[in-house]
Amino acid sequence: MLAARHGLVLHQGSRVLDGGAASIFEALAAARELLARNAITRAFIGGVDSLLNDTDIERLRKVHRLHEEGNPQGLIPGEAAAFLWVSRSGRESPYVPLAALRGAGSAHEPHTVGGQHYSVGEGLGKAVRLAIDDARISEAEVSFVVSNHNGERYAAWETTFSHARIYRTRRERLPVMYPASSMGDVGTAAAALSVILAGVAVARGYAPGTTAICECRSEESLRGACVVGPSRASSPFSAPGQRRLADQK
Repeated sequence: MLAARHGLVLHQGSRVLDGGAASIFEALAAARELLARNAITRAFIGGVDSLLNDTDIERLRKVHRLHEEGNPQGLIPGEAAAFLWVSRSGRESPYVPLAALRGAGSAHEPHTVGGQHYSVGEGLGKAVRLAIDDARISEAEVSFVVSNHNGERYAAWETTFSHARIYRTRRERLPVMYPASSMGDVGTAAAALSVILAGVAVARGYAPGTTAICECRSEESLRGACVVGPSRASSPFSAPGQRRLADQK
């Protein structure tokens, strides 16, 4: 539809994923593979979504997921479009990289918001651990988190359980950014938006550290995460075996 409407010629590797908000991490994996074999020089990855329509609002209201009178622990519908431009480090470009994607991971959660049981953070925890391992860092190096937690009671429990599973180093606190608190639940656009917010915060120096975990859950089972750091720290999607600069000193 986009190609026809705008006269675009899309790369044969282009694809549409329907896994919800966390599907951006599957898209990042696909882009990583194409970049690694030089099939492309850059990729645009993101999502567009809106919950500001009668169908979704009524669907959420029926299952008591909407923030309204009598339900303070519900989501506020939003809409957004958010896209990333990713490429391999060292590529000639007129643009200065904002940040580096240092690792990513995805997994599936057996207990979703529409199921009969509450999540205990298994899927999200696994996705974050895979991203941390892929980035070749320890959980102690994570400075802050950007989450698509939307204010729902279910999401709060899943976030709490998954953080307890992952972050075992003693901290005074683990800062977490919740974009949904200011722009509502933006569905499929949430993951790309989280990466952008983390990258901008690190690049402009107002983040509470230099290494972020972006974690995202879909309404269905898919969960995903990635590690975002300064652009000079490592290449986006470092080749297997490449060590972090900090380890080389």
